[in-house]
Amino acid sequence: MLGLLSAWSRIVRGCFGGASSGSSDCSFVRTMIEAAGGFLKKKGPSGLKLSNLMNLGRKKSASMESPEKTLETCNYLNVLINSQWKSRYCCVKDGHLHFYQDRNKNKAATHPVSLIGCDVTPQPTPDHLYSFRILHNGEELATLEAKSSEDMGHWLGLLLSESGSKTDPEEFSYDYVDAERVSCIVSAAKNSL
Repeated sequence: MLGLLSAWSRIVRGCFGGASSGSSDCSFVRTMIEAAGGFLKKKGPSGLKLSNLMNLGRKKSASMESPEKTLETCNYLNVLINSQWKSRYCCVKDGHLHFYQDRNKNKAATHPVSLIGCDVTPQPTPDHLYSFRILHNGEELATLEAKSSEDMGHWLGLLLSESGSKTDPEEFSYDYVDAERVSCIVSAAKNSL
């Protein structure tokens, strides 16, 4: 579908950019616009602007064709350090989880954790409902805690995605967490995948 939209976009740009306005493709485009009653020229929410149609294939193909996505997501999480929970500004960038003392990112709290090949699992307890662990070959690399079910779901989905895991967030056991919160966690996790 994207290839068809991209081809259509090139034809429309060529016809209205003046490059090949005499071609049979341009005749077809003009006929289609006239047959549609000119709805492509409308500027309101009831129709598409011609410029939007011309850019339709271009915008999506650029983001979808890029094999290396640079995803950076940052927020405060509680991190279990020497049996104590500490608030840290955490950022996911280029397959690594970075920990900082604060939002300024001036001072790294610890070395970044490579997420590739890691397991990410919820680890809720009665006192820490939104905690989860990052493991590599069974070794715990980090224990984190989000502030809400939605935040936990977002981070679970993000970390699962960055680690390359194919685990469905619905497959996890969420002990101590009620059904409504689990639903919120799973929904947010799937939106982040």
